[in-house]
Formats: sequence, structure tokens, C-alpha cells
Amino acid sequence: MPARLRRAPQELRPPPTRPAAWEASVVFSTEHFSAPAVLDATGTEAMLEWTELLAAFRHKQLHGGPLIDAKRLKRALSGNGVPASLRAEVWLTFSGASERMHANPGLYEELSKGVEGDTQCTSTTDSAGHGHANQHAHLVVLEQIEKDLRRTEIGSDGGKLCAMRRVLCAFASHKPSIGYVQGMNFIVVALLGVFDEAATFWMLSLIVDAWLPDHFSASLMGSQIDARVLSILTAEHLPALAKRLHDLDVTVQDLHGMTAHSSRAAMLPIAAAVLPSLPHAER
Repeated sequence: MPARLRRAPQELRPPPTRPAAWEASVVFSTEHFSAPAVLDATGTEAMLEWTELLAAFRHKQLHGGPLIDAKRLKRALSGNGVPASLRAEVWLTFSGASERMHANPGLYEELSKGVEGDTQCTSTTDSAGHGHANQHAHLVVLEQIEKDLRRTEIGSDGGKLCAMRRVLCAFASHKPSIGYVQGMNFIVVALLGVFDEAATFWMLSLIVDAWLPDHFSASLMGSQIDARVLSILTAEHLPALAKRLHDLDVTVQDLHGMTAHSSRAAMLPIAAAVLPSLPHAER
């Protein structure tokens, strides 16, 4: 058989180096030319739906007509939720707070003038016509607001604290029979994350007057009922926890500050689902 030809071994050479300019161009392309953005069809659909609902509500205000179908509102809420860019307008509109605001133009601005220099609450509104005892009680309320301001959100900047002060003091002057109840401060700081000051004031007024009046009464009956219901549910669904509390001789009713704790922990998640409620919808 013919002998096979053998090739002489070749020296292994490293692969050719690429010019630095070429590498730089690759880095440049990966940094500055990303893949095209994908359209968020879900968000777009939600935006269109809530825009139509707001337009329908305005048309009803101007021209009358049937109320917005409650089922449609529920589908919009349970489906894609309310887009962040429309959240303030939707909440204010469908909660009914916008009607209160438009029925009392300039009221918040007038009430908030009683906060002198953004440094402390004053009793210039509503207290002048009261007796000495009522004026003293009003001053006590305003002092309590000052104490609770920095407890609400540690590290809050001066602007946010001043806004909270103005809203809480304005409400205390507007509703002297209620004044200020601990828990309002957490509600206000959450609302200010969505609304401007005037809208926050009217949302607070709606929550306290219409939605949760018993939670802010002198007896705090609403909070006591909440504590009792929570105690029953704990025993039913979390028996180990209920037994531990019993062994420690602690009841849920002993856990004070139900309004403050619940509003602080759950205000925004609950608001996202509840604030666009159905007072204007056909039930």
C-alpha cells in the first residue's frame, strides 16, 4: 500500500487580535442601541377604559343621563387596575370628593391660612366664636397634631411636614366637633403621595365624614368593633396565635391604636382597590 503522506506539524498561533477601535465600537453598540421597547398592551387598555369612564362621568354631570354601570367599574378595577397617571383623577372623581371640592371652592385655601408661617397650627379659624373652654380644647387638638407630625414618617422633609400640618389643622378647624384623631396623620401622609393638598383635604373629609365616621368619633366605636371582629377572626383562622395571646393574657382589644395601625399598614393597597368606589354607579 502506498505510504500515507504526513504533514509537518504547524506551529500553533494565537488568533489575530482585533483592533481596539473595533472593540470600542462593539461596546458602544451594546450600550446605546438596546432592543426596541415592547408596548404594554394591558396598560394601554386600562388607560383607554378609564379615560372613557371619566369622559362618561363628565358627560353625565353636564347633560344628565343614566349612572355608570357598576359592573363595568368593577371589571375595570379587578382587571388591570387604575393607571398611576390617572389614579388621582379617578379616585377623586368616583369617590365623590371632587363634588365636595367644587361645592366649596377656595375653602381649603381659606382654612389653611390659619397655619402661620408653616411653623405651627393656630386657632384663628372657628375658635374665636367659641367659649374659652372650646378654644382651649381646640388648642389641645392643635398641639397633638404638632406632636404627631414627626412620628408619622421619620425623615420626612420640611415641605411634606408643612403640607401635613396644613391639611390636618385645616380639617380640625373645619370640623371642630371631630378635631384630630390619631390615625388621621397616616391617612394624610398616604393621600399626599397621590393628591395635592386641597384634594387630600377633601379626601380626608370624605373618609372621616362619610366612610368611617365611627372610627373618628369620641368613643372610637368603629375601632372597637374592628378589634372585636379581628379577635373573632383570629380565633377562627389563627387558633395558635389566639392561644398565644390568651396565654399572655392579651386580647386584641388591648392592642390600642387600631385606626393608626390599620391606616398606616393598609392605606395605599386598600385605597387602590376601594377609593374608586361606586357612589355614582348604578347598583
